[in-house]
Amino acid sequence: MTTDELYQIAEKNKIEIDEFKMREISAVSFPTNCIAIDPAKFETTSEFKTALAHEIGHCQTGSFYNTNTPEVVKLQYEYDANKRAIELLLPKDKLRNAMKQGATETWQLAEIFGVTEQLIRLACWIYFDKCINIADGVGRHPSAQERNDDTYSIA
Repeated sequence: MTTDELYQIAEKNKIEIDEFKMREISAVSFPTNCIAIDPAKFETTSEFKTALAHEIGHCQTGSFYNTNTPEVVKLQYEYDANKRAIELLLPKDKLRNAMKQGATETWQLAEIFGVTEQLIRLACWIYFDKCINIADGVGRHPSAQERNDDTYSIA
């Protein structure tokens, strides 16, 4: 999926996306189905596309929170937004097919799909670690260290 296709999905879902310079954050979404994003805060188009899909995920799942929201709820809402971003950018069948074609390194998959390696690792964990399917023989499983590291925070 391209960045232009993400903009089309947003438009179809009546999600307004505004690009402008922000002081501290790179992207944020609001319960009014608005996304503010600062393209200058992203070093690569893959980072921008991943963050935009994540914010669209917040809007599509209604997973919004504020500073008073309990941490456990924030984590669940971030997971929901990340999962929706993965569904948009990395459909399971396409990811599996790329792996079967020999792309098994996170950097290879990230290049193929135009997303961050962090999103690839999270997608592999969501799709393959939660439902171990040894017969498939596909899917790189993150190490225990990777599961506990901050790389799973996409945006």
